[in-house]
This record gives sequence, C-alpha cells and structure tokens, in this order.
Amino acid sequence: IFFRRLLIMGSLEVVVVEARNLMAKDWNGKSDPFVVLECEGTQHKTVVMKKTLDPVWQQRFIFKVSDPHMAELYFECRDKDFLGSDLLGTYRMTLHSLVQGEPNDQWLHLQNAKHGDLHVIITPQFKNGGLNTPAPRTGTGSGGKLHNTVGSIFNSINSKRSA
Repeated sequence: IFFRRLLIMGSLEVVVVEARNLMAKDWNGKSDPFVVLECEGTQHKTVVMKKTLDPVWQQRFIFKVSDPHMAELYFECRDKDFLGSDLLGTYRMTLHSLVQGEPNDQWLHLQNAKHGDLHVIITPQFKNGGLNTPAPRTGTGSGGKLHNTVGSIFNSINSKRSA
C-alpha cells in the first residue's frame, strides 16, 4: 500500500509595521533595532533603524510554506552594534489558527525582554485548504455564492484523483 501525502503549499505575507517601547541597549539610551523573521528555514531581515525605541519599518516579506499546520513563524528583534547585535526580544507563533486570505493585524508582546511590542500584519495564502477558510459571505458583494470550505476542496481533489 502506498500513501500519498497531500502537499499543502502556499505563501505567507508578513508585514513588519513597527515596534514600540523597545529596550535601550546603547550608551545614548536608544537602540538601533532590526527584526529577523524565520519560517521553515527561510530567513528575512528588516533594515536597521538608527537611534530609536519606536521604529517604523513597514516592510513586506513573503515566505513559501509547505505545511501551515506544522510551520512556526519566529520573530527576533535585535539592536545592531558595531560588532554584532544584542537581543531586544523574541516571539514565536504557529500558523494553524490563521484564517486563509484574511490579514491578521496584531501587536506581539516580545518575550525574553523587559518590555517591547512588535506590530505585524500576517496574511496566509494556501492552496488545498491548508488553513481555516473565512466564514461564508452573503449579499450583493459575493452574488450570494458561498465560498469553498476545506471539506469541499478536499472532495474536489479526491474526485479528480479517482477519475
């Protein structure tokens, strides 16, 4: 018997908007913060914002994700120094509770830090029903048609395989 694993492929758009109330790590009472993001072995990094505890980045990153039920998104906020960097805080989150195609706008309270928050907007776009689907929409905007649910997507895939 052969088992086929249904690959759930898609992308995850992450916008690092801003941070607030970060810890001061430099002699001048400020920091030079940047954020490192990682998901399924892929890493992205924001630009360094000089001499601030409340940086604004508004930078967009795209991750390819194979399995949103297992994947985690990791944020690491750091202070850039002449040689190396200091940790300002971290945050780790799973993707399975995100709603397919809908922006998830939130402030993340940084862990491993005395204080600091990171503002991000995360929008998953997965094929094959990888995540929760939005609630069905009705009214003139959608013509009264219901959106596909995860179950109907899998039924469609299975019927094509048996044909």
